[in-house]
Amino acid sequence: MCGIKLSMEVTNMSSLHHESLLETCYEEAWVDFAKTNNLTFDQLDALDQNSELGYLPVIAEDAQRRFEELCR
Repeated sequence: MCGIKLSMEVTNMSSLHHESLLETCYEEAWVDFAKTNNLTFDQLDALDQNSELGYLPVIAEDAQRRFEELCR
């Protein structure tokens, strides 16, 4: 039973670590998108909130690409 519990804890830590990395990648993609498009963070936030999906797919795709590169 201890082995199973330990294994689950390691998996959870790994998932939390990956979640943290993905969040960092999203933040970096967000900042880079704002800079590239000469947007303030308030302007980008408004675009994001007014988008049909509630987020900008181009930023999410960039964040996913960055995350996948880190995982290699």
